[in-house]
Amino acid sequence: MRIILFDTKCKPKYSNIDDSGMDVFASKETDWFLKDGLWRCNVPLGFALECPNGYGVFLLSRSGMGKNNSISLVNSVGLGDRSFGENEYVAMLIKLATTTSIPEPVKQYQKIAQIVVIETPKIYLNEVDSFGYKNSKKGFGSSGI
Repeated sequence: MRIILFDTKCKPKYSNIDDSGMDVFASKETDWFLKDGLWRCNVPLGFALECPNGYGVFLLSRSGMGKNNSISLVNSVGLGDRSFGENEYVAMLIKLATTTSIPEPVKQYQKIAQIVVIETPKIYLNEVDSFGYKNSKKGFGSSGI
């Protein structure tokens, strides 16, 4: 996969040989702003990827950011594909705790999120009146917690 580095220190990388996701890093120190009562931060990641046709680059939250700082991605999962072009990837962070004090800025080269490249085959939808399954009316929340 080809990559354009806007900052050579921000090349995504695996922390461990067995990892599925590559860590991504903030390319510059970034301040938080308040929107709808929650703190947000749009963090440039310092790279663009040429995603092959039939694949998606999924930007995922890091569990440690949520566990230690109540921080996640605004859109839960970001998706980059071939149409994203040469645009720099950005992680849109949100602090999931209300606070009146401004959070510390995201530091340059701080590990922010991770990316996973997944094959995304094209599917075609065939409209039907029923799937013909037993118990097909249960749906959301039907299996309990």
